[in-house]
Amino acid sequence: MTAFFLYTDLKKVEDLSAVSVDVSRLVFILLGIFLIAIGNIMPKIRRNAVLGLGTKWSMKNEKTWKKSQRFGGISFMAVGLPIILICCFTKGLACVLWSMGILLLSLPIDIYYTYKVAKEDRTDQKPKAKRSEDRPRSSAP
Repeated sequence: MTAFFLYTDLKKVEDLSAVSVDVSRLVFILLGIFLIAIGNIMPKIRRNAVLGLGTKWSMKNEKTWKKSQRFGGISFMAVGLPIILICCFTKGLACVLWSMGILLLSLPIDIYYTYKVAKEDRTDQKPKAKRSEDRPRSSAP
């Protein structure tokens, strides 16, 4: 009797052809959820080389890191939500292309922002040139 029930249950489990799952759609929905979660965490993390928007410019100092992570977190969340929505309304190749397009458009923007912040920070740290009246006057004999 037990063998009969195991056999019939196994037959029901094996017949998964009735359930159609679009794997690419599922993967990109999970990617959107992951981007939203990472975007929420990014502004709170310390400087490291593993997690976050770690470019050579954002790693310069703590101030640049914090500004870059704040912008990157907002950007990741702003990219994750449309990816989820697009994947809910499109299927197959359209889902993949739209999602990859959004990602590929957002990454250069994030990288450029880290460059811009590092450049602004570098100009803030440059010592100002002394004016001629600030220099000590030498008494010439």
